[in-house]
Amino acid sequence: MEPSHPLNRYRVPILDRTLDLLELLTRHPEGMTLTAMAEAFKMPKNSVFRIATTLTIRGYSEREEDTKVYRASRKLLSLGYAAIGGERLVRTAGPILEALRDATGETALLGTLAGGHGVVIDQVASSHPVKVVVEIGHAFTLHTAAPAKAMMAYWSVEAQKAVVLQINPLFPALRSGHQLFQRPSRQKQIPSNQQLGDPRERAAQWKPGAPNWNPVWDEAEVAKMECAGIAKLRDQQNPDGGWGWFSAFGHQSYAHTTAVVMHGLLLARDNGAKVPDDMIQRGLAWLAKHEESEADKIAHWEKRKKNTKPKADSMDALVRRVLGEGGKNHPQMLGFLFRDKNDLPVYAKALTGLEFHRTKDNDKRDEIIRNIRQFLKPDEENQTAYLDLGNGGYWWYWYGSEYEAQAWFLKLLAAAEPESPDTRGLVKYLINNRSHATYREFHPRHRLLPRSHRRLFESHQGR
Repeated sequence: MEPSHPLNRYRVPILDRTLDLLELLTRHPEGMTLTAMAEAFKMPKNSVFRIATTLTIRGYSEREEDTKVYRASRKLLSLGYAAIGGERLVRTAGPILEALRDATGETALLGTLAGGHGVVIDQVASSHPVKVVVEIGHAFTLHTAAPAKAMMAYWSVEAQKAVVLQINPLFPALRSGHQLFQRPSRQKQIPSNQQLGDPRERAAQWKPGAPNWNPVWDEAEVAKMECAGIAKLRDQQNPDGGWGWFSAFGHQSYAHTTAVVMHGLLLARDNGAKVPDDMIQRGLAWLAKHEESEADKIAHWEKRKKNTKPKADSMDALVRRVLGEGGKNHPQMLGFLFRDKNDLPVYAKALTGLEFHRTKDNDKRDEIIRNIRQFLKPDEENQTAYLDLGNGGYWWYWYGSEYEAQAWFLKLLAAAEPESPDTRGLVKYLINNRSHATYREFHPRHRLLPRSHRRLFESHQGR
């Protein structure tokens, strides 16, 4: 509820804190100790204890005696059932689920919408020895889970767009590319690949400010989209300067979300977008504080009992790269990343290499490139080159994205070895495979590659 809401004067502070604590427990299914909850809310431990004990007595939380960890209980699910008429729904859907299971042989699930998520409220398990079984009460996101997509298919177009824009305000521009904002009068005049002529001349036409600047889109429409996207992101920026997935989660900021947003904003600013400077500075400050905390954890590994970690990781590489794009240096963290480079995935190695290029430490940059090249597979027949990531164990993580990793390594090679056959091979590989990219893989050619590197794509097409 907004601070200016007229009903705020009727709020009950202790009830507010109780509900906050309950929501916190639902976000941490692994459980939380009393100390962790008190630190999260900056509240006296005695006050948190009294609230947590009351929730346990009422059955809304559970406490493990041996570990002293509190968890949200399944009683919350019963409340959800009652709120949506769940018991009647389950009874009615039971025979249908069984018939569906019998017809397909697979597990049939019943889900419903709960706020910004879907929730599994019943299932009939498959009769096969090997089956998929989902825990009742499991929450799934609306944009990634098949059940949610099935629900959203029957929504109005406006409702679907609202969910998509909440996930990514710039999604329409990224997804539709030129087609979303082409000038109608030019759509039939855009030449085919056979008629494009010299790719270097064509690339020069796409350089803003050039005498023959000739975009194939409506600049006014793009400017309007740009302003709307920046305004939306500013509205979603949390009070601490970072960004999180959804504001409903207590305005909690996350390193990955903040880094991705800041990378986009810095790239937009460097390409002429009017991004408010205070928006940039607050985001950089949040990332800098996060980086300092992570560096402190690594520096104190085995020197203290908690709040430490042994090595720099992929998130540290992403945050360092984005801060570097914002002109912020941290030699200690960059040193940790170089020290631990052999344990980083290729995605993070490329990010680290770009930071060494930015700081003009070419020896370490080149060592990173040599480290990555062991994964590079030239294909002389097709005149391409690609990275064999060997990421079968972590492909679903952000740093396991095949095309993003290829794109970041291309940025590194384009900066360090622009005339290398490997650079041209990677360009051609990404061009050849661009039509196979999913939404998650869509942005390497638009979000990850700045204008200069997008022109590199075009200038290498004729080679």
